[in-house]
Amino acid sequence: MRTTSVAFILILCLCLSACTIVRLKQDLEQMEHLGTVIGRVTTPAGSTDDVYVVLYDEGEAGPEVVSVDSLSTAISTFGFVLDTERRYTVAAFHDLNGDLKRNPGEPAAMLGAPGSLTIGPGERLEGQDIELSADAPMPDGYDLDLRGINLETMEDLPLIAGEIISLDAPIFGQEYAKDGMWQSNTAWETVGAGVYFFEEYNRAKIPVLFVHGVGGSPTDFRAIIESLDRDEFQPWVFRYPSGARLLPVARVLKGLVDGLQYEHGFDTLFVTAHSMGGLVARSFVLQTGEDELPDYVSLFVSFATPYNGHEAAAKGVKYMPIEVPSWLDIQPDSDFLKSLRRPLPDGVPFYLVFGFDSDGINPIMPYSSDSVVSVSSQLAPFAQKQAVRLFGYDLDHEEILADEAVLERYMEILDRRAAELGRGDLAD
Repeated sequence: MRTTSVAFILILCLCLSACTIVRLKQDLEQMEHLGTVIGRVTTPAGSTDDVYVVLYDEGEAGPEVVSVDSLSTAISTFGFVLDTERRYTVAAFHDLNGDLKRNPGEPAAMLGAPGSLTIGPGERLEGQDIELSADAPMPDGYDLDLRGINLETMEDLPLIAGEIISLDAPIFGQEYAKDGMWQSNTAWETVGAGVYFFEEYNRAKIPVLFVHGVGGSPTDFRAIIESLDRDEFQPWVFRYPSGARLLPVARVLKGLVDGLQYEHGFDTLFVTAHSMGGLVARSFVLQTGEDELPDYVSLFVSFATPYNGHEAAAKGVKYMPIEVPSWLDIQPDSDFLKSLRRPLPDGVPFYLVFGFDSDGINPIMPYSSDSVVSVSSQLAPFAQKQAVRLFGYDLDHEEILADEAVLERYMEILDRRAAELGRGDLAD
C-alpha cells in the first residue's frame, strides 16, 4: 500500500505541466517573503459602509500609505499582504461625510501600537479586529487622509459579497480554478474570494450557499443549481483559492456572510458543500455558533467530503518537492481536521451524502472509495454520529452532484427543512 500511495503522488506530479510546476514554485517562493493579516472592523453605528482600513509601511522616512481596504455593509472584513522584512501599522476610520479624510468626531482606531505589526514567512494573522471609537486619538503621521490616492490600485485582497453574476462567468472557469489551487497566494491578490448571487436578494426566498472543493468552482454545482425551485430558494456560491489554508478561507467566508446578513437581515441559510468544500463549510458553520451574531445557518448538507482527510495529501506533503498549502489541512489528523469534530450548533441538522465504487478498488485507490475520497474518510465516526441521515450512492466523486436520484433526495431534504421552519410550499 505504501508503494501505491507514493505512486499516486508521482502520477499527480506527472499530471502537472512544467509551466504549472514553475508557477507553483514561484508562488511558494513568493510566500516565503509574504504573509497576510485579516480582521474585521466594528463601528459605533453598526454599519461598515464608508469605512477605510489603511496599511502604513514604517519606512525610514516615516509612515507611508501602501494599501487601503474599502469596506461596506456587506464586507466588514479587511485583508492585507505583508512583506516579512517590513514593519507596518494598520488604522481605520469611518468616513461619515465622504471626504476621504478623518475629521473630528469620526470614529477611528489603530491596530496595536504604531509599527508593531510584523509577519513571518507564509504566516496568516487572523482575528485582527478593530473597534472604532469617535474619541480615539491618532499619533502624529497617521492623519488618515486619503485625498489624492487612487484607491482602486490600493486594495490587496479583493473580497466580494453579493455581486450578481452568471454561472458561466469567466471567473468560474477552469483556468481560475486551476490557478486558485496551484497559485493560491497570487489568486488571493488578483481575484480574491467572494460570495456571488445569481439574482437580486429576495427576502421571501431561502438562500442556499454552495461551497466547492479543491480545484473546483461553483460550476461543479450546475445540475443542483438548475434543479432548485427558484420560487422558494436563491442560490449563492462561494468562490475561493482552493489551494489556500482552510481556516483563513472559512473565516473569510464567515466575514462575507455576516456582512450579507447584516445588510439583508435573513435568519435562514442552507449550506451545501462538495469534497474539501465540506471541510471549509463545516468550519464556517462551527464559527457561526461561537459569537453573539445571529444564528442564521439552518441546514448543512455535504457531498463526498474527506472528514478524516486524504492520505494522498499527507504523501504529497512528504514526498513532492512542492506542496499546496491546503494539503497541510487535509492530511489525516491535521489540527484543522481535529477542530472540525466539535458538535455543530444547535438547530443545524446535518445530512451526509457519500459515494462509493461497487466495482471495487483499483491500483490508484487501493481501498473502497468514490474514485477520489475513501469511504472511510467520508464516513468518519464523528460525522456519522452527528448526521441526521446518511445517504450512500454507487457514484464517483463528480457524478454524485448530477445524478437524478441524488438530486431528488437533495431537493426533498431542502423542502423538508423549509417546511420545518414554516417556509416553502410544504409549510402551506
